Amino acid sequence: MRGIQLIEAAHRVGVGKLVAIGTISAYPSVTRVPFSEDDLTNGHPEETNAPQHGLAKKMLLVVCEAYRQQ
Repeated sequence: MRGIQLIEAAHRVGVGKLVAIGTISAYPSVTRVPFSEDDLTNGHPEETNAPQHGLAKKMLLVVCEAYRQQ
């Protein structure tokens, strides 16, 4: 939840550019090396990491894209 709060706060104060850093655990377990950003959308995050933070980091990408479109 902290990532979303940071993104909203940056939006409210008019930050021009925000760099949101993800994690390798957001990638599916069968991702080829070297990774590409496009590989994030090729499946569910690796099963052992998904519940802890894999899905949360993946959602930050979705939230950032939504703010950029708005």
